[in-house]
Amino acid sequence: MVGGGEGIALAAAAAPGWRWEEGISSWTGARSGRILLCDGDATSSREALRLLCNCSYQATCAKSPRQVINILNYESSEIDIILAEVDLPVTKCFRMLKYIARNTDLRHIPIIMMSNRDEVSVVVKCLRLGAAEYLVKPLRTNELLNLWTHVWRRPAETDGKGRYDDSP
Repeated sequence: MVGGGEGIALAAAAAPGWRWEEGISSWTGARSGRILLCDGDATSSREALRLLCNCSYQATCAKSPRQVINILNYESSEIDIILAEVDLPVTKCFRMLKYIARNTDLRHIPIIMMSNRDEVSVVVKCLRLGAAEYLVKPLRTNELLNLWTHVWRRPAETDGKGRYDDSP
């Protein structure tokens, strides 16, 4: 990233509908980016929520992978990105990733996994199950400012069935 946010302007300039003067909200349409935050730890969740709001995102909070799925089943059109903690029993997070990846109505939503741990096996499994990115806590503002790029990238990179299309 270049300096104090110029990288966002440069990367976003190629996005259809992007107007710098209106910021991230013009890129995602007539609203700011909407993030579904899933973190079972209240302190960590408050900190992530504070950072997301400072980055002009709208956030909805869930405490478990089950709540994420319930919210998505009723409000998937209202969610642009899922930011989820891996450490909410790991097996439940993996099941959540599988469920979203297999659901034709949900798999277009990028999932960003986060954790205090940076174990290669966990990172690789999350990515294989469909996570768009893996962030190691503590979260940093510059990482969160760039979350919107996953919304922009996702439809262009997949073949419409949730699989990445690497054809020219």
